[in-house]
Amino acid sequence: MTFNGGDPSGDALINVFAGVTQNNNKWNYKSIFHSDGKQKSILGTFTVTEEDYTVGELLKHEMSNHKEVLSQGYIVPHPLEPILKIHCRTVDTTTPPKVLDECFSSIIAKIKAFKDHLDSSSSQARLASENKGSTITSVT
Repeated sequence: MTFNGGDPSGDALINVFAGVTQNNNKWNYKSIFHSDGKQKSILGTFTVTEEDYTVGELLKHEMSNHKEVLSQGYIVPHPLEPILKIHCRTVDTTTPPKVLDECFSSIIAKIKAFKDHLDSSSSQARLASENKGSTITSVT
C-alpha cells in the first residue's frame, strides 16, 4: 500500500486511506488519569506499515482539528523503514480508534471533493478551448 505521487487522479491516495482503515486496525490504548485525578483521557498508539510522512502529515492535521482530540502526533522511526507510528489522546467520551476512523473518512471525503472539483474544472477548460473562436448563442 504505497502512494504513487505521479497519479494525477487522486485515486491512489484515496486507496491508501481506505487500505489503512481496513488492513491496519490493531490499536493498543489505555486510560490515563491526569495529575489532578478529575479529567480522564484515553491514549492510543497505532502502527501503520508501508506508509510515511505523506499519510502522517495529513492525519496529524485532521486530528488536530478534531474536537475530541487532546493531543496527537506521529513518528517515522527510521527513514528506511516504511513504518508510521501514530499517537492520539482523546477525551473519555470517545476512543482513539473511533477518532482515527472519523479522520480517515474526512480525509477521503476531502480528497474526493478536490478530485471532483479538478475534474469539473478541467472539463470546463477543455470545453472552453474547443469553443474558442466559435460564437456561442443562447436560445430563449
